[in-house]
Amino acid sequence: MLQKPVSKGGKNLISLEALRDAIGLMRMKVYLNYGKSHSIWTRFADDLARRAITKEGARRLPKEELRINLLLQNWDIVGNQLPAYLSELMKLSKKYGVQAEVQDPTKDLCRAMPAWDHFGSDPHKRQLNNVECSKCLQSNYEVKTIGDLEDMTKCIEQSNHKLTSNCDCQDCKVDRMYQCTKPVECADQAQKVLDTLLPKWNPKLKEETTPEEEQEPEEETSEAFKAPRKITQLKDSFRVFTNAQEYKSSPEAPTGLREEEPLEGNRDEQTTVYIGGSAMNSGSANAKSGGGVWHGENNE
Repeated sequence: MLQKPVSKGGKNLISLEALRDAIGLMRMKVYLNYGKSHSIWTRFADDLARRAITKEGARRLPKEELRINLLLQNWDIVGNQLPAYLSELMKLSKKYGVQAEVQDPTKDLCRAMPAWDHFGSDPHKRQLNNVECSKCLQSNYEVKTIGDLEDMTKCIEQSNHKLTSNCDCQDCKVDRMYQCTKPVECADQAQKVLDTLLPKWNPKLKEETTPEEEQEPEEETSEAFKAPRKITQLKDSFRVFTNAQEYKSSPEAPTGLREEEPLEGNRDEQTTVYIGGSAMNSGSANAKSGGGVWHGENNE
């Protein structure tokens, strides 16, 4: 009642629960800010999360160093084994659907993802985390990212590479220096692991990232709507409200809306739509916001 506007008999007070969640989400943003500016406390948080993994997750990823991040992989944690602040942070990530969500990942972004228990693996394909050659890739080659896997497969494309145990191509010679007795099988295994990924996350199906795509966006632009730059870094790939279906219905949603008219054309055709918005007097009682939608010249 107190949170309702004054005109409706309330005091226009902010919800303390919503405020707490908003602060928590900003802390989550810091936690997921991978890169040179990654805060020290987040490394301790990652280490604690790795140790609080569920038994099923530990079975799939027995080595702690392979547990990169639970939002980028399919393992989960036992909440009561974490400090209260970190447990609440993980609960918030589930409540508001925080996860890596990119429409068209670039090759660089695909390569930066974890190699094992990848959240973008095809659920209908057998995962290959613990087979013999995968263990060799993990131990002898220290493969941790998708980029490491892709690099392992390059020897397969060489003309002098042979599918025999005594292949004497340069890459296989180097591989034997890593105490690998089956370099051909391990290279083939790396390709098999890549094949378990959904096409969206397979770097071999992506074009090289151009220097223009790697540039940071300009702070000011004269264009009203501008196609967003492609995501090339992990820290820019995370989104909130990805499970938006839970937030579509509201107890105060109006009823009696007019029935929508059937859409013309092919309803299965994918359309990319850009949105933009701004706000005035944020945080005050007379806050206002507006937005627009653009999906092509002349609304085509």
